Amino acid sequence: IFSNGVYHSVEHKVTCNKERERITVTFNLSPNFEAEVGPSLSLINAENPPLFRRVGMEDYFKQFFTIKICGKKYLDYMRIQPSENGD
Repeated sequence: IFSNGVYHSVEHKVTCNKERERITVTFNLSPNFEAEVGPSLSLINAENPPLFRRVGMEDYFKQFFTIKICGKKYLDYMRIQPSENGD
């Protein structure tokens, strides 16, 4: 969302290996509830319109946790549809 579609995440997949232990390191970032989630304003211009809507952090979390997690389904929810752009 933040990169406006410039960078794409990959699905996390694990292959078990009985011979070696597996270590996972995660990094989580969570702004305060007054912040907005959406594409970086520096990546939006006439040639690159926003692909995702901007929402408050509190609304983002509420919607995220009410939608059944199934792959990247939440990205589809946040994606701006052509009818929302006036196209």
